[in-house]
Amino acid sequence: MRFGFAMPQEGNADARAFSREQKAGALLAFRVRALGCLVIGLTLLLRASGEALAFYLGMLGLLVLTGWLFYQSTRTRWSAWRRTMRWARFTLVAADMAIITAALIVPAPGTPEAWPHAMQLRLGNVGFLFLFLAFSGLTYSPGLALWAGFAAGGAWLFGVMWILGEGESFTRGAGDFAAMEIDAIIATLLDPNYVSVIAAAQEALLLLLVGAVIASAVWRGRRQALRQIGAARERATLARYFSPDLAAELTQGAAGLEELKVREATILFADIFGFTRLAEAMTPEETIAFLREFHALATAEVFANRGTLNKFIGDEVMASFGAIHPMDRAPAAALVCAAGIARRVSDWSEARVERGLPPVRVGIGVHFGKVVVGNIGDSRCLELAVLGDVVNIASRLQERTREESAAIVASIDVLEAAGRDAPVLAPLLAAFTPLPGESVRGKLGAVRCAALPSAADFFSVH
Repeated sequence: MRFGFAMPQEGNADARAFSREQKAGALLAFRVRALGCLVIGLTLLLRASGEALAFYLGMLGLLVLTGWLFYQSTRTRWSAWRRTMRWARFTLVAADMAIITAALIVPAPGTPEAWPHAMQLRLGNVGFLFLFLAFSGLTYSPGLALWAGFAAGGAWLFGVMWILGEGESFTRGAGDFAAMEIDAIIATLLDPNYVSVIAAAQEALLLLLVGAVIASAVWRGRRQALRQIGAARERATLARYFSPDLAAELTQGAAGLEELKVREATILFADIFGFTRLAEAMTPEETIAFLREFHALATAEVFANRGTLNKFIGDEVMASFGAIHPMDRAPAAALVCAAGIARRVSDWSEARVERGLPPVRVGIGVHFGKVVVGNIGDSRCLELAVLGDVVNIASRLQERTREESAAIVASIDVLEAAGRDAPVLAPLLAAFTPLPGESVRGKLGAVRCAALPSAADFFSVH
């Protein structure tokens, strides 16, 4: 168990994220404390007045101040001050318990002289120590929580011992009670000057044990927070290489991906016409920048339509809709995505021409049917693959866009499924022209398809 308020490892991303969580916890603790002090202050208006009211309100004001100082101590950005601030927080916790104990033990100004000091212990106010002890659970610091239990128990015992030294206060031990008659025991317990050290010790022990329980809970919560921070960092890292749904699946573990699954999905391939010729006129750095621009606009459209980006193959993009997770209206989403990519590339090409660069055209193939989804590779290197005849046909349809000089070539299966699921796409579907012939290279049997010459007049509908 790591005690204190220190970050896991200063300087790394997890440490900075955890530091933000600690500051948020300290701010929450201060706000809850301030609210609690306000509620207590309002109840005091009904129970006290004059000097006594001023005394207790002053104590509450000190507790609000120490809470504010505690929060401010978590905000320092100077590494040289962090150790000092850590010790300052421990000091502030001890000061809290001392202030509360003083408010409970010391008779308020204006209390009659005849009031026995020992009667302060009969008012049942020790619960306020437990209340402020609970605030330590919001600090994400098990060390502070445990220290708060020690400080509360120690302050309470010190206050009891102080009362024993005041006025006519006295105590009796277990042996004394064993030698006394019942009437004498009752008389002793009812004596306003009697102080039960045994009860005080039990209360101090309970404060310590509660502090230990809170420290254990904070330690567990701290570990959970660190795991969540790590998982968030992993998801953010994976999201740079995979689509959001695939990144979430990988973060949760690959166990669910080991088993091969057969699903109905729509597959999309997008490829740049004449990329080899374009790349010959560019430096390697310009080629990478070019591909990044294309991948960025294609990725944005895929994600906007709830698709999964499966892979980049040079200048080619493969995306699936409904393969990783079942998806309603996948064919419609894939067609909208295809039109959106074509439109984005058209705009990008116009911008390039204005800068004196060669234009860019893209060919997109879309097909729909059953695919197999699962991990391939070995234990050292795995790839989540989407396989099947549907994938091969979608790739072949993308190749056929060159033969037809079309922006999109989609199978009739996709168009019919999209028409059933999304009637709003009727104008887009009507723009497709059926292609002659019913075969695709490498495919035995008939695959009817249609082409969209240009997507310049169609925008994505999300």
